[in-house]
Amino acid sequence: MKDRGMIKWAPFNSVANVENIINKLEYKKRKVSKPVLSDDQTVRLNKVLLEAFQTKSIVLLKYYLDGYSYFQRGGIERIDSNKRFFVINEKTIFFSQLIAIRIE
Repeated sequence: MKDRGMIKWAPFNSVANVENIINKLEYKKRKVSKPVLSDDQTVRLNKVLLEAFQTKSIVLLKYYLDGYSYFQRGGIERIDSNKRFFVINEKTIFFSQLIAIRIE
């Protein structure tokens, strides 16, 4: 017996924007909640961040944004402790988004 492959699903794609709706639902389904960090972990992250900024070291960091974790590698360009954010590779990341950081 020969399988018709994707042809058998063609009628479902005839409805306008079904593919976009399915993609949005899958995107929302894969979201995860933000990891909860202890006070000790937060203090350690801040120390490593400050050390990397002072020594102009390259870091690999993991941050949380809108249900997903992302990685960023580069040098810390600026830290604003009043507004609680830092800049890496021209990208602004808030302290509250930071999950992990490692000096390379």
